[in-house]
Amino acid sequence: MPKEQPIEEWVSDITISHNNHAKAIEVLELRGRSLKEISDMHEAEIVTLRGAINLLMDKLDITLEG
Repeated sequence: MPKEQPIEEWVSDITISHNNHAKAIEVLELRGRSLKEISDMHEAEIVTLRGAINLLMDKLDITLEG
């Protein structure tokens, strides 16, 4: 799982690249990609967890009504 860049490091990168528009765009794009990868992995983990919970509920014969 990619590790999210600490906010302090990200702010430092943005500050350093402030006068270099192309560098600022690159830093933002890299951060966006990293956060998207993390989000996608969390989404996959949630799907897996839901499946496991549903299987457990079936085995225990538990039904949720709502």
